Amino acid sequence: MRLAGGRQVGNCLVAGDQCGVSDCLRIQAQFIVASPWEVYHPGQIVIRNEKLVEVCASTSSRPDIDLPHSVLLPALVNPHTHLEFSDLDQPIAAGRSFPEWISAVVKHRRENQSSNSDLASARAKSVIAKGLQQANETGTAVLGDIVSMPWQPNLLSQRTAEETLASSQTATERRLINDCHRHFPANTGTRVVAFPEVIGLDAARLNAVCDWAESLLSGHSQINADISSLVAIGVSPHAPYSLLWPTVAEFINRIPVHIPTAMHVAESEDELQWLRSGSGPFREAFERLDLPVKPDCRNCPTIEQCIGMLSRRKHGLLIHGNYLTNGQIQQLAQSPSISVVYCPRTHAHFGHHRYPLPSLQAASVRVVLGTDSRASSPDLNLWLEVVQARERHAELSPQQALAMVTCDAARALGVDRDYGQLRAGLFAAVATVASQPHWNTLNLLEEMTLTPLAVRPLAAAIDQSR
Repeated sequence: MRLAGGRQVGNCLVAGDQCGVSDCLRIQAQFIVASPWEVYHPGQIVIRNEKLVEVCASTSSRPDIDLPHSVLLPALVNPHTHLEFSDLDQPIAAGRSFPEWISAVVKHRRENQSSNSDLASARAKSVIAKGLQQANETGTAVLGDIVSMPWQPNLLSQRTAEETLASSQTATERRLINDCHRHFPANTGTRVVAFPEVIGLDAARLNAVCDWAESLLSGHSQINADISSLVAIGVSPHAPYSLLWPTVAEFINRIPVHIPTAMHVAESEDELQWLRSGSGPFREAFERLDLPVKPDCRNCPTIEQCIGMLSRRKHGLLIHGNYLTNGQIQQLAQSPSISVVYCPRTHAHFGHHRYPLPSLQAASVRVVLGTDSRASSPDLNLWLEVVQARERHAELSPQQALAMVTCDAARALGVDRDYGQLRAGLFAAVATVASQPHWNTLNLLEEMTLTPLAVRPLAAAIDQSR
């Protein structure tokens, strides 16, 4: 990193007294990807008090920081994961059936629970922090996290900018870099849209879960301002096979429509077999658990009913959709408020049939990319989902792939007023990658989206380049 006419601080050059004195921070890079359709070469961004105030082609204005071998892009947005499984070193084996995998997931959760609430809370906080750290280190600014009872917002804890700077080599470095960082968001870690998971085939438990989710929603405005990691709280009726539909439908109907709502739908062939005939691996699993073994038309929704419910929400997320029919895709096409979340590496983990991305795109359905959890994916690196999607779908353009983890993903979560593009008025949530000598404005996005890049948050890149 260099600054024109500057002085050396470690490997970082600081332009005179500009950094820490100027009203704003001007950063220049070889490439600025402001959005999937807007690239500057070279370009500059200007940050003031956590917000972008200018994004433009390089001008005669002298930058405070020059990154001559870097690409700046919007920090990534991951619409779907389950942070509670971030302690897993490798995915749980897919097993012979989807219910078998679910059983292993539930077993893992129970094995790590404790009758001591303080110990359970401490462990949950540690696991969540591990997941957030990995997401942050790989350039994700915001993620949608499915949370299970008894999750509470105080489980969110991340390193702040000041803590990140604690490893600086000298007091001078700490002061200078901290001055630069005052223009970045106060908490440089990944932020969260939490989705309390509404699940249960037992009426008493389901009602208790609904009460817990409703208490989180009603208490969100009173949450301590120190929990800056929490952007919003949504709700997630789990899946059509795992809840009592009349109870959940009534619950959803009394929640304001602007609350983001996510649901796992058409995820596996086993799910469709159960919904269609009450047979197959789900029947066997439910029998072992002494639960009803035949879907009741009054208690078990159809895929079409799930889509209908999501279509009435301002931000509906249909998670997975691996086995959507053409008719269901056409129903989605009539529901512009719904985003379908495709998790390519999780899809591959289970060996599902080819994902219906071409049909969804042909119908102009918004599709975004997520990582799912460490229970089905090797890590929370969202950029690797971009690479996997492009490798598996030749019809997917680099612009579309980038939109699926930036502007479109932000819209899916309802955070597009603050994240998803590099544009004046939005938060300075900026990621960076090292550019390659052969990259130019014509091949940049094509090369980037086919390459497993090391995507990092800009603030961390500034620290690490010293």
